[in-house]
Amino acid sequence: MHGVALAAFAPITVSRMGGAALVVLLLGTLLFSGSLAVAHFLGTSTRFAPWGGTLMIAGWLLQAAVIARR
Repeated sequence: MHGVALAAFAPITVSRMGGAALVVLLLGTLLFSGSLAVAHFLGTSTRFAPWGGTLMIAGWLLQAAVIARR
């Protein structure tokens, strides 16, 4: 779902805040998913997953603020 959102919002992002929202959402998705994938394949801890989830929430909130400002 987050990848689809990135693909949908990227072409219509014109503001600096919108770009920041996409970057935060991308970093959160990579950190969350990457943490889970590494934990599965290498048997390590998922200690970075909460940080990724927090970044995803922050990205969605920033995107909502961008849309609300229009």
